[in-house]
Amino acid sequence: MNKLIAILLIAGACWGVWTLRNYYLEKEAESSHRIYDNPDEQPTDIVPQQLPGLHHTLEMPLQTATRGGAASLKKFLDQYRGAIKDPRLAWIELDYVSMVGMRDPAQARSIFADVKKRTPTNSVIYPRIQKLAKVYE
Repeated sequence: MNKLIAILLIAGACWGVWTLRNYYLEKEAESSHRIYDNPDEQPTDIVPQQLPGLHHTLEMPLQTATRGGAASLKKFLDQYRGAIKDPRLAWIELDYVSMVGMRDPAQARSIFADVKKRTPTNSVIYPRIQKLAKVYE
């Protein structure tokens, strides 16, 4: 009976540590989503993998979809859109806009307009939107 109680205590402690770890990772991702008051403070080199909004388990499927081309990335976006949040969702959609822009400019302009509409001017990804605006507006 003592061994059973000890096993349950150890399992409970492991579960508690795992839950705290997940909570910490979520809070860290939320706190890394920085919005700048001054556009001059924005970083010039953005690493998309460091943008918050995409759970780490979706990173590999995203890379596979990106390598697969526009159709594959569109399928990924349609499948996981509810699980991805801005600013990472906007970044992925801008990647898709860049891929599909030559084949279907109307769709690219439509998606670009949606991303631009929901992205504040003090967002980390706004400089990329400004660069692409010359092409897709």
